[in-house]
Amino acid sequence: MKSILDIEVSCFKDYEETAHPKTVNLLSWLTSTKYKDKVDLIRTLDDKKERDAIKSTLPAITPSAILKNRKRGIPLMEKLVKHSGFIQIDIDKSKNNLGISNWDDLKAELCKLPNIAYFGLSASGRGFWGLIPIPPEPENHKRYFDSLEKIFLGWGIELDGQPKNIASLRGYSYDLEPYFNHQAVQFTKMIQTYPVPQVTPPPLKTPVSDGYFAWLENWILKRISEAVEGKRHAKRLEYSRLAGGLIAGGYLPHTMEETIISAYLSQYGGHDAKDVQDREIRTIREGIADGLKAPIHPDLKCLFVPFTDIQDYSDKAFKIWQGDDHFYIPKSTVFEILDFGFYVSENFLMMAESKPPAYQENAWKKFRIDTVCVYQVPQKKTLITENDDTQADIDRLESEIKSVSYKIRKTIQEIRKRNKENQRLRNEIADCEISEKAILANKELLKRYRLESSLIQ
Repeated sequence: MKSILDIEVSCFKDYEETAHPKTVNLLSWLTSTKYKDKVDLIRTLDDKKERDAIKSTLPAITPSAILKNRKRGIPLMEKLVKHSGFIQIDIDKSKNNLGISNWDDLKAELCKLPNIAYFGLSASGRGFWGLIPIPPEPENHKRYFDSLEKIFLGWGIELDGQPKNIASLRGYSYDLEPYFNHQAVQFTKMIQTYPVPQVTPPPLKTPVSDGYFAWLENWILKRISEAVEGKRHAKRLEYSRLAGGLIAGGYLPHTMEETIISAYLSQYGGHDAKDVQDREIRTIREGIADGLKAPIHPDLKCLFVPFTDIQDYSDKAFKIWQGDDHFYIPKSTVFEILDFGFYVSENFLMMAESKPPAYQENAWKKFRIDTVCVYQVPQKKTLITENDDTQADIDRLESEIKSVSYKIRKTIQEIRKRNKENQRLRNEIADCEISEKAILANKELLKRYRLESSLIQ
């Protein structure tokens, strides 16, 4: 059976080259040892600048595509020949992944996933990279990566963000024990979209941060897609109006209209008749138009998640403990941190890919939807409002604790000193003592001497 990796991708002579790519077979590239000596040299170097300088001279492929070129300023679709049907993942042993305690087992564990087609060492030998098959849909490439990133972050693994770009490079590398799964299962977590007529939207009143409210977009799409038969039309109208209000408020992009239409066609395009499709698309557009007339500034509901400890795990996640269990929580979902817990977006907890941490449904709090997330653990945060008297008592207690701690340390030092002196005395006494055996032996000699002396006389 033909390998899933037996396809063609583009290859550039080095990292700097942006034109004149060659087409190479991906499987042959992955098994080649042509530049092994140069990679071995890279792996002996401790200086990152030196490693990067040599790496930049290695040939590099674009695992996700066949391209005409990689020139900047040219729209992707103008230089894209074909999507390869693969997305790469890159896991560096950087500051964001230092919390992985079983790094040496990481490769073996990830290779248990049915979606991994290839997995091996990076050129530096300090990280790993792999290939996962996805539907060859350029318009959804970033969405597939975002879904993978979320899943891996739930395991405490932070992926490098470069592969979300279809044109991202992968320099030559090799692994003496590479992992291959020639029949890997395609990763299909994202909703497939279809091209629809494009309209020119009016300018945004408020700029929307790219991806900042992506969860809100996904939530609306999920609500519409889960509508039961008999209520689908009403739900499309209801949530299209909501989307329009959020667009007017600056929380969603104007492309949301086409996103909802694409999602509808993806789910029911092969089921609904043409006249029904036209009616539903018209309903979505009318709902969006109505919503645009009334901007919405919603509150964000967050649930309280208690913890026994918290760690600033990486740039993108906190690590918390609840007893013996630990969890990785994206920082983009955390809105307030206290000494013994924090407030996390209800949406994240309800839609978590893996088991979420324990939370208190009756202990919730509302935040403005544009509230800035918390990105580091504060030094001190408490629910108790301290007045001057309380603070004075705390200061006094801290002073007393320091004083008692000092006295305890002094007492321990004196005990150790006395024990040391006692040990010295015991050693001296031991040196002066005659063992019981020696005394008995001398007594026997003395008896014999006396006996012999008496015989002589």
